[in-house]
Amino acid sequence: MALCEKSINHTFCLNFLNSTAGIPAADLLGAGEITLNASLHEAQDTRNYVKTLVGQTTIDPKQKQSYETCLDNYDVAIGAISEAKASLLSGDYETANIEISAAQTDSDTCNDEVKGAAAAAAELVERNDYLFNVLDVALVITNKLAG
Repeated sequence: MALCEKSINHTFCLNFLNSTAGIPAADLLGAGEITLNASLHEAQDTRNYVKTLVGQTTIDPKQKQSYETCLDNYDVAIGAISEAKASLLSGDYETANIEISAAQTDSDTCNDEVKGAAAAAAELVERNDYLFNVLDVALVITNKLAG
């Protein structure tokens, strides 16, 4: 799919677009909406996971602070993804791009906070990377819609 040529992770993009329910039959706008819905679900799920990590981390204050920073990042990311979806549906692709990029930055910032931390952080890094890649697919779609 030519659309994925502009993605950061070409293979992930292709797999996501071909395997996510509804996308193969959707037009570009529909694919964008489905992708942002998946991003929002992933961000909310990861936020809940991070909240659990914060509650379970009682011995290492530095690690707990890292998780709390991630929790803040995910609160902001969820808002940004919601704004991106609203912008996408209203045809404001430039604002959608800005909000998607902001959510990617939040995911990256969380990764920076937890890399090298405890074993529980390994799953969080995987979740952050997955969200970043889904958001990249959304960004590729909104860029294409913007022309």
